[in-house]
Amino acid sequence: MTTSCVIYWTRLSGSSVDACLQAGAHDLPPNLWQRSQHYRDRQVRALSVLGKRLLEYGLSRYMPSPHGQLLKFLRYTAQGSPYLSGLGLSVSFSHSADVVACALSEDGPVGVDVQSVQRFPMQTDGRLFLNAAELGQFTEKTYVDLWAKKEAVYKVTASNGNGSQTPFKSLTVTTDGNVKDAKGQTYHTQPFHVGPGYVSYVAANGPVCAELRSVEARTLWTA
Repeated sequence: MTTSCVIYWTRLSGSSVDACLQAGAHDLPPNLWQRSQHYRDRQVRALSVLGKRLLEYGLSRYMPSPHGQLLKFLRYTAQGSPYLSGLGLSVSFSHSADVVACALSEDGPVGVDVQSVQRFPMQTDGRLFLNAAELGQFTEKTYVDLWAKKEAVYKVTASNGNGSQTPFKSLTVTTDGNVKDAKGQTYHTQPFHVGPGYVSYVAANGPVCAELRSVEARTLWTA
């Protein structure tokens, strides 16, 4: 069965960080605002806020509601995975550098990951997240691609409700670009484009069909 999803994404300029944070402090539910404050970097905090506003923007396409009312459905598991209570929708967030994305699906769990190639540490030791088979097959130039695929699948497994965090080494990127877990289950991945210098993937339990929608950041805190 194909998993269809919509990926909303936007880019945050450095000059807009303060405006985004001010709007978040005023508009976000207190629990979500406090969650965004866990990040030390101001831009990362703003991206966290902006991700929630992307979710609100996306949900409004399903169920028009007064401003600020839709985020009450967003919850987090004890492991920190987001979910939407009582809506029958799956959600996933990712941010890197100045880009943030939010995926929504009616067809089951999805996971999304965005990585800035420039900020991904190329000196990363592949042994930290690749298994022996992968280390013999892939080169350092592909590490960011492998990480993004595994991160997206990791978020799917968390959404599947297995109650544990899946070690990256137990996930194997196959030659067809998909990912298998230790039990042999295959997760499908699909790349999406948010601009040069980024590697981005969405993942699901089966084949995934993603619609990509760019949203102007300023509209998200002036709505």
